[in-house]
Amino acid sequence: MSSFFPFYCDIEGRRWLLVGGGRVAAGKFRRLLQFTDEITVVAPEIADEIKKSAGSQTVLIERDFELDNLCGVDFVVAASDDKSLNGRIAAECRHRHIPVNSVDDTPNCDFIFPAIIKKGDLTVSISSGGASPAYAALLKKQIAEIIPENIDEILEKMLKLRKTVPEKYPELDQHERSKLYKKELITMLSGEGDIQ
Repeated sequence: MSSFFPFYCDIEGRRWLLVGGGRVAAGKFRRLLQFTDEITVVAPEIADEIKKSAGSQTVLIERDFELDNLCGVDFVVAASDDKSLNGRIAAECRHRHIPVNSVDDTPNCDFIFPAIIKKGDLTVSISSGGASPAYAALLKKQIAEIIPENIDEILEKMLKLRKTVPEKYPELDQHERSKLYKKELITMLSGEGDIQ
């Protein structure tokens, strides 16, 4: 089994191609929309869910996939209902050095979609490496339940703290600042304090 390294990639300005317009493709589309709407969807028929949630930079093309669709794209998701088509797309992407995700075919994936929790600036991703998406989804649900409703406010205050503490207390080294941040975070999470 492949070993996928988890990292976060800035996809602003990157062009995505999603091949497929059914239920599985709609799920991938929904997840991508949390981060970008610069997505071209190609399929003979595109689900209403995709059409209704398409962003201003989303392009919907209702026809069969053609190799020309790969020109100028940065990432590809092969999510058609035709497994052999997905395999051919994955092979062509590899030939062109375009990272590809071929749904339900981990050996043909350069990247996979983890279970994602996104609340404002907080993003948590969980993966079983394709072994058990059901377990990743269960764990996602459990983690989502413990994230405070006011996480955006907490993160905003932590960012402010990280900007002001080095200026206000230049004598603190990195270790001492980390201890201070942790203490303030614990105080905020307990609901007992606030940063001024």
